Amino acid sequence: MNIKKLIQTYDTHMNNVESRIITGGVPYLPGKNINEKLNYLRNDLDEIRKFIFQKPRGKCNLSGLLLTEPTSANSQIAAIFMDGEGYENCYIEDLVGAFTVICETGMVNINYDKGEKTEVLLETQFGLFKGIIDMEQESAKSICIVPENSNKLMYKDTKKIVEKDNYAKLKAFITGMHMFMLDSEDTL
Repeated sequence: MNIKKLIQTYDTHMNNVESRIITGGVPYLPGKNINEKLNYLRNDLDEIRKFIFQKPRGKCNLSGLLLTEPTSANSQIAAIFMDGEGYENCYIEDLVGAFTVICETGMVNINYDKGEKTEVLLETQFGLFKGIIDMEQESAKSICIVPENSNKLMYKDTKKIVEKDNYAKLKAFITGMHMFMLDSEDTL
């Protein structure tokens, strides 16, 4: 097989809801802000979203995020929410999965001192989200999400708005890593 492209993803689960986090293999997304990056992705690289989130590699109701470089000076990393239908949904399960992958795979510096928490500021098309992560033996023990704006998060399965009291002590598990290999006969 002549491998033309390799896309790296992690699958996570929270409350029996699966998320897919894309961490590598996607071309650079130009843009001065996250919305310009989103527009470039939507207009020029949307086939990647469809390839990862739609059948046969994806499945009905699969959603997640693409991790990319931040455009905000305050953020350590940026992410674009997506699913099989597009870029319009912001689910808490995807956000917690992203913070889990970011911390457990070493994408940011982690504070392993007992009792100390690691804070990660994530830039998205829905605004900034701070994750306050309690790490234990290189695993995210719990994650507290603090929206840096007035945007609302939804649960994927019920589409109900997450109450602010429920943004604390969340946990996702990495359940798999995928390498999607495209050979010279695959089209994207």
